[in-house]
Amino acid sequence: MSVLLIADAEKTAIRHALERAAQHPISVETLRQWQAPDKAHLKLTDRPKGAPTIPQRSQHVDLPIGYRAVISFEQQPQPMGLCKHLSISVERKGFLPSPEAVKAIAQEFGVIWPDIAVHMWIEEFEPGHNAINLLAPVGLTEGHA
Repeated sequence: MSVLLIADAEKTAIRHALERAAQHPISVETLRQWQAPDKAHLKLTDRPKGAPTIPQRSQHVDLPIGYRAVISFEQQPQPMGLCKHLSISVERKGFLPSPEAVKAIAQEFGVIWPDIAVHMWIEEFEPGHNAINLLAPVGLTEGHA
């Protein structure tokens, strides 16, 4: 198990990542091209074949010791609208972050988990490396509907 450290430098990096990601939300049309099955654990083989490369609009923050958070803003189909998509992983192959670490990191990104996250799933992003993904409407992530 890794120790999670979120000090002032990490909070600043998170704030900057949120600002940059918010400037370039991913469109509904782009998301539709990448639509994968709605599964609790998506594998690399579940990704659509032949889908165009998604523009790099997500921002990552490496957190001590051994955590990575990736944030993007996505225009989801109505009724959801604009959402934060937060992906949290650890550097060790075959491992996932603990629920406590996910909760702490999500809170720093303004996502109240598990209370408000609309959708949560595990996704393989490299062979043997998985991340916890949280998707929450922006209005809810800020603490009001």
